[in-house]
Amino acid sequence: MSEQRWTPGPWRQVTGVGYCAIRTNAGVIADIRFVDRQYNPFDANLIAAAPELFEALEYALPYLRACAPSPRDGINQDGSVDVNCVDRALAAIAKARGE
Repeated sequence: MSEQRWTPGPWRQVTGVGYCAIRTNAGVIADIRFVDRQYNPFDANLIAAAPELFEALEYALPYLRACAPSPRDGINQDGSVDVNCVDRALAAIAKARGE
C-alpha cells in the first residue's frame, strides 16, 4: 500500500438545491455548484467511492501481476487478446497520486 496523501474515507455525498458536497467525518472536501448543468448523482457517487476504489485497485494489483500472462504482439499465450490490465491499473494509481 502507498502512503495516503488525501483525506481518509469514507466519503459520502450530500445534495441540496444547486449543489452537491462530498463530506467526510472531518468536514466538506468538495463543494460542487451546478450553474449550467443538472446534478448527476452518478458523478457524485464515483467521487464519493474514490478512496475505496483506489484501495481496492492497489490491493488487487499483485494478483493482477500474478495472473497476467506474458503478451506477445498483443495476443496472450492462450490466444486471447491482451487488455494490459496491469498497465491500466498502474496508470490509474499514478493518476490518483498526481504522478
